[in-house]
Amino acid sequence: MCYADTTIEIKDEEINGVRGFGTIHMCRDWNGLVRWTEETQEKYGMGETPNGN
Repeated sequence: MCYADTTIEIKDEEINGVRGFGTIHMCRDWNGLVRWTEETQEKYGMGETPNGN
């Protein structure tokens, strides 16, 4: 992996997931993505499930 890829892929109902094909991907700055996650996870509750885990 060169950099984080934040491309959203459309779910394939047949496999109940994504295939990773037919989607245009764009590389991002991995360290910048980690920094953003650390700065916003407490504010927005990222990484938590509805029951708080």
